[in-house]
Amino acid sequence: MTKQYIIKDLQTGDFSHHNTLDGIFNDLVQDFLTYDWTDEEADKFKKEFKEYTEDQKIDFVQDEYEYKLIPYPTPQQIAEWEEFSGRKWEEAEEPNRVFVVYTLHIRDRGRGGHTWGIEGVFYDRHKANERAVAIRDKHIEEWYTSQNNDSYEIYEFMKGLHTSSVESDNSSFEISVTEEYCE
Repeated sequence: MTKQYIIKDLQTGDFSHHNTLDGIFNDLVQDFLTYDWTDEEADKFKKEFKEYTEDQKIDFVQDEYEYKLIPYPTPQQIAEWEEFSGRKWEEAEEPNRVFVVYTLHIRDRGRGGHTWGIEGVFYDRHKANERAVAIRDKHIEEWYTSQNNDSYEIYEFMKGLHTSSVESDNSSFEISVTEEYCE
């Protein structure tokens, strides 16, 4: 299955009905070619566009037309897109894509050692995100609340793949979900 995006127009704040890079790219190329080009210029652009890599297509869509491609939308972004489009968002499943939950725990500012590892591998990003939050909460319980120690802060980054850290005066715990491809 082709990678899906929620695509937002940064000029208007509206969403695109497209949810694939090729879909919006092809429409924007057609729009671009309607500019006042000579036949020679238009043919040159058509040839160039056919040879674009995925990264070049993303740059064209985001830089030339000011759209934002959101590969891992948050629940709020999904709800907004569904309301705008009148369609239900379905997560794209890619057979070789997995979501890996990584942790890193540094104790006593590094003098007490550190541990890192993989806490799970999932085909579903939502399950990976849920697992990451559960592991983080378990760490907080074991290291802070069970010892009545309230001197920690949680930093959570709101994006489609969970990333957060728990920081205290002498230790830190980081957890993140990453997308990886395997053979």
